[in-house]
Amino acid sequence: MKNLYSNPSWEENHGAGQILRYAFLALMVACWAVLAVAASHWLDSDGVSYVNIATACMHGDWQAAINRYWSPGYPVLFSFWLRLFKPSAHNEIGAVRWFDLLSLIGALVSFEWLMRTVMKSLEKRTAPSGEGALSPGSFQALGYVLFFWVTCYLTPPRVNPPDIFVFIALLLAATISLRIAEGAEHWLNYVALGVVLGLGYLAKAAMFPLSFVFFGTTALAVRNRRMVPRLAAALLAFLLVSGPFLLALSRKQGHPSFGSTGAINYAIAVDYVNPSGYWLGRTPGNGTPIHPVRELMDAPPVYEYAMPKGGTLPLWLHHGYWYDGVRPHFILKRQINVIHIGLDAYFKYLVVPLSPLLTGILVLVLFEDSFLAFGRRFLKEVVLWGPAVAGLAMYALVHVEPRFLSGFVILLWAAACLSLRMPPWAKGKTVSRGIAIAVVALLGLQIALAVGHKAARLASGKPFTAPETAAMLKQEGVGAGDKVCYLGDPIADDAWALLARVQIVCNVASSNEGLPPDMSGFWAAGPARMAEIIHAFEEAGAKAVVATDVPTVEAKGWVRAGDTNHYVFRVGR
Repeated sequence: MKNLYSNPSWEENHGAGQILRYAFLALMVACWAVLAVAASHWLDSDGVSYVNIATACMHGDWQAAINRYWSPGYPVLFSFWLRLFKPSAHNEIGAVRWFDLLSLIGALVSFEWLMRTVMKSLEKRTAPSGEGALSPGSFQALGYVLFFWVTCYLTPPRVNPPDIFVFIALLLAATISLRIAEGAEHWLNYVALGVVLGLGYLAKAAMFPLSFVFFGTTALAVRNRRMVPRLAAALLAFLLVSGPFLLALSRKQGHPSFGSTGAINYAIAVDYVNPSGYWLGRTPGNGTPIHPVRELMDAPPVYEYAMPKGGTLPLWLHHGYWYDGVRPHFILKRQINVIHIGLDAYFKYLVVPLSPLLTGILVLVLFEDSFLAFGRRFLKEVVLWGPAVAGLAMYALVHVEPRFLSGFVILLWAAACLSLRMPPWAKGKTVSRGIAIAVVALLGLQIALAVGHKAARLASGKPFTAPETAAMLKQEGVGAGDKVCYLGDPIADDAWALLARVQIVCNVASSNEGLPPDMSGFWAAGPARMAEIIHAFEEAGAKAVVATDVPTVEAKGWVRAGDTNHYVFRVGR
């Protein structure tokens, strides 16, 4: 019987199929462009820190890329992007978003390589009788719509490109591992695996432990003597790519290290260390800060963090500096609570929105003669599900965000597709085709709603906060390089400072350590106390104070930035 997966129309994509595919890809890129433009004036503090490092690299300060918390891969690449296009301060965030878009196109190319590799594997797994799981058309439709969904919901062109780079690294590494497991055991494939994983680590520290999971699952899948020297070559390639950064970072920290990101985030999640950066070591057992922020006042708490010099928000850019001395430790009860929160996040971010796809896969599994047979086949695809499960478990121990999950979702889907089998009766094709159509329709509706919402936001012409606030600072005589203070949460809102080229050096914090800044203490302090706080800001070198949602009764001296909820107070006037 003719093998479904050997159909040349799949690989060559002639005729109507080719036109449909190109139209879908064009639609995908167009939707990414809408999402990119919608976020062209918004950037979170992570993104601001990466741009600060990239700008320093662009001006020749490559040491800025050796950061304990932020990985060097993205800022180094983005520095060349900045050098090439030379965007103005007003357009700098837009340059980030177009770089996001280009990164997603790279992820699409990587995904298509994975798709072709999985198709060849499906061809080998299809029984001579014609027993198979999905028709090529159904497989292609499900794959593309799932990829479209994750790039609109989990890693859209508004997240930090390092997460997109990790997505690319996961897709490429899984593809190479699958090819090796299928018999392509050439030395170059192992070297390529090591290089890809090394580059993935340079994009984000989380890829360091995951790289060894890839090495381990590849070894489990191959299991022959030839694999040992080849795997050693892969490890050597990994070390050659990642080694210079590992050595530089370890030298900077004074001990072997692949980064402080995991330790800091673990201390925040499990040990309840202050997540906002101004950790003062008041909770016993977590260590003592070597470089604590300077407490200017205690009622309400006012903190200053101008040193080390440099960056839009030194509190966040030099994260490792402020948390130097933290000692994370295991607490069973809290760890269980963090895992519970992580599992709840997976249910919220993946199970609920992807229920159409999960239901479709479950229906196909139920058509099989044995659920256990599906499970046994799934376990054999360890090169795909192994890194995905390890990654999900790793994040569940600390902190889960949607932007971490795209690669894991795709790998689990690929493993499931390789494990499915359906009886060769005629209705099998009809069932798989019907399921594919239903899943495409339901996930497509979610995508349409997400993109449509952003398009409506653009069409409404509502002002963006960051540009208007930056313009108001300039109007008030605050120029590039000046220091400002912020009445609000600078970690959640500092893009305006990046555009204005100013440095946020102090802010009012919450009276409850670990909670976001609470401005009620400032506005309720009374005129005399408020004047003292403003004077403390001036002593810290601030030329202006930026605040959100200034009460009308206290608005004397505050100038609103256009139609936004930001206000500017010129210090010393």
